[in-house]
Amino acid sequence: MRNVLLIGWLLLPVGAWAYHEGPGQDRVALEAADAVLVAAHQAADEGDWAKAVREYEAALNSLPKDADAYDKRVAQRLQIELNKARMLNSKLPDAREDLETLVEQMQGDADTDPVLLADAREALARSQYYTTWLMRLEGLPRGRAAGRRRRPSR
Repeated sequence: MRNVLLIGWLLLPVGAWAYHEGPGQDRVALEAADAVLVAAHQAADEGDWAKAVREYEAALNSLPKDADAYDKRVAQRLQIELNKARMLNSKLPDAREDLETLVEQMQGDADTDPVLLADAREALARSQYYTTWLMRLEGLPRGRAAGRRRRPSR
């Protein structure tokens, strides 16, 4: 019995090392993403949108490479918040394109969180409104400002 306990005690570090090198790396990456995310939220609360964009991008990049290690809603929420910050950091066209892609992906997925989808649609609608508003300020005619092509007259 003593030998079994001794061998088990000596193998415990091997098991801990195996966990650390396997699923533990995903946990480390999630903790790093969380730390960066806190800084991103703080920058957004302070109105420092350039820093918020950098921090949100860093948080997205620090997520584990294995998509099964975390809930996909985490990445979707980060993308929404990143694009909201981009809109306020004068990167409206980039934010609009990313939001259009994200909303299409979320609509195509059957198990998408409806609250998250609604938030993404709201951000996309806001980006479309701001884009139209800016185009109108530039003096484009109403049909062109909405991003629509002119219809041929009948």
